[in-house]
Amino acid sequence: MGFLHMHHMGEDKGLWPLVRSRKPDAAPLLDEREADHLRIAPAVDALIEATCRPYPGSSSSTASHAPTGVGPRSCGGVVRRRGSVR
Repeated sequence: MGFLHMHHMGEDKGLWPLVRSRKPDAAPLLDEREADHLRIAPAVDALIEATCRPYPGSSSSTASHAPTGVGPRSCGGVVRRRGSVR
């Protein structure tokens, strides 16, 4: 999810503004891609949230987490994708 987040941020903040400035007729396609990012953001957030929860019955915040390799330290710093296209 971290890689996907960085990939989308790179497109949103770097690539697409450059393409828009050099090829204005690409705007409809870029608008669709931005809408895709907004549409999947809630699912990305839900997956991050689900993998950061300790297993039921765990006694501490450092207890075992879902088997994704996501641990308490990485979960505490989760940054939500976006509320709007940037």
